Amino acid sequence: MMHSSLMRMNATLSYGISIVGMMTIVCIFSTYLMSGQSPVVTLNVWDPFVHRSRSYHAGHNLLDRGQFTFSLTTDLSPIMHWNTKQLFLYVVAEYQTSEEDVNQVVVWDKIVTRNVDSHTIDERNIQLKYPFYDEGNGLRDNNVTLSLHWNHVPLVGGLSRHNTGHIVFEFPNYYTTRF
Repeated sequence: MMHSSLMRMNATLSYGISIVGMMTIVCIFSTYLMSGQSPVVTLNVWDPFVHRSRSYHAGHNLLDRGQFTFSLTTDLSPIMHWNTKQLFLYVVAEYQTSEEDVNQVVVWDKIVTRNVDSHTIDERNIQLKYPFYDEGNGLRDNNVTLSLHWNHVPLVGGLSRHNTGHIVFEFPNYYTTRF
């Protein structure tokens, strides 16, 4: 006895969707096998200084604003593979104060797609893209750890976050009037 056209179409479509689902699972697992590598990152910091600034919020309290220039050199080729759609790179400054054990501020970011010719980043004299404020006076004479973080955005599978390339520098123990 022959099956109807709808039954044949249903069986073919179900089989096709099952194959696509299995291939997607294989792709996800192969991506996790390739994710063990990290790029070599070099960060350097120049001319850190702190000055007092007024808050733009109610109360207009005085707060610390840190400023510095940095360079970033890295080759992202080890983490770019067939399942990479893009990388969201961001530099985080982390420090401690007497009020908070962990303070993190994103000071720079960049999106790198897989379609660019070179996955090498060699940028010098980078100014902070986002302001570096402390809600108080916790930046003077404080150690700050600068590190490169990235989110791997795959074509298929889950997002993953990574970091590497740490450098520690210290803000001076006085305020400056320059900006």
